[in-house]
Amino acid sequence: MGYLINKTGYNADNIRIGIDDLAQRILDDGGTVEGYDDASESYRDITKAIFDSASMVLLASAYKDAVVYAHKPSDGSDDFTYTRNTGAETATRVDKNGLIQKEAGGLTDTTPRIDHLGGVASLLLEPTRTNSIVDSEDFSTSNWERQSCTITSDVVKSPDGTVNASKAVADDGTTNFRLRPAASTGVSGNNVHSVFVKYIVGGFDHIVLGSTNSQHRYAFNIKTGAKVGSIGSQTLADSDVSIEDYGNGWYRCSIMVDSEGNSKFEIYLSDDGTSITATGDGSKGVYLWGAQTEADEDYLTSYIPTSSSTATRDEDLSSEASLIDADNDFTLMFEVSPLTLLSTGHRYFNTSGDIGYLDHNADNQLRYRFDSNNYTMSLSSLNPFKILFRKDSTDYKVYFNGSLAHTISTLPTGASTLNLRGGKMKVVLLAESALTDQQCKDLTT
Repeated sequence: MGYLINKTGYNADNIRIGIDDLAQRILDDGGTVEGYDDASESYRDITKAIFDSASMVLLASAYKDAVVYAHKPSDGSDDFTYTRNTGAETATRVDKNGLIQKEAGGLTDTTPRIDHLGGVASLLLEPTRTNSIVDSEDFSTSNWERQSCTITSDVVKSPDGTVNASKAVADDGTTNFRLRPAASTGVSGNNVHSVFVKYIVGGFDHIVLGSTNSQHRYAFNIKTGAKVGSIGSQTLADSDVSIEDYGNGWYRCSIMVDSEGNSKFEIYLSDDGTSITATGDGSKGVYLWGAQTEADEDYLTSYIPTSSSTATRDEDLSSEASLIDADNDFTLMFEVSPLTLLSTGHRYFNTSGDIGYLDHNADNQLRYRFDSNNYTMSLSSLNPFKILFRKDSTDYKVYFNGSLAHTISTLPTGASTLNLRGGKMKVVLLAESALTDQQCKDLTT
């Protein structure tokens, strides 16, 4: 146990947090404390003056069943409640050891997901999603079609840390080596397909992910963890594909395709990423695990495991009742990583009263909706953004990534419950006063 910043007190006007300030309360309450290193970095951006003026500070570092703990106030009166109606079998996160944690690792329907993908702890808040693939981790069953390749199950540790990943080996010869679900998983419209892959020394350097009806194919270099490009006449934009590093050589590759009707997700072994035709020798292969199709959707979410049927993870929601008194001055700040840059109705937050909500209403654009008006900000990457709302007696201002973005003449009023419901939330801060213009800029830089 120790201090988040250091053992000597305030450091460069930053906040010292010790075991007695936060962790002891949580441990006594039966909660879990993690993500201290990331919380420490967040506190470096919150000066003593701002922290002292804040009535509530929440960082993604402590939780228990149905609760996300606030770092301030210390009496727990502004801790957030957390709900997810179902999802113990289907909701996953990347834990502090870098492994995908599933139900067997301690998750329940109402366990908040503090996610550490990329080494940064965040409260993971996602919409309801279904994995339409049956037997997402076992490619040897009758729910999968295998062309010119064989599957050996349970041969190597997967991203969840257990020996349950498969090895796909190409037959001897030159042809198409392909795996795909026996049943259609995609529907007419947008579909997101993904799978975890790992390079084997002496094996295939590339895989190609595809979708039938119409045929889209995109190649990935699984040796270096890089996007390669589209194959064939149907091209995919860079924003429609992704490759994420899950450690220990594992990458999660994904494509988003616009299908003309029911379709199948296809996985090809590829020599050089320029063709789906490759040469096998009966021993060359790749490791595979965790296939997923999110049908009628246009962006990727966290992995949903399945076995004998499809599986659904319900929406995450974290709320604090009557947190904001908009009849008085206040400052409300968030640091959050977006789930997508595409237009979507899913919200990062909303309130029960006269505060409004934040979402995307166009590609690469955030929208703050207040008093029947839209206030937009450009968002060019999936990196974290900081947004702040300050109300005083004369105006209502929105600060975004270090600058004043909007000044609104209409003032919010009344008490509001704050609902956190989208993105990877890292920091939420509320002050029952209007911070200065410079403090608002500093806090969002």
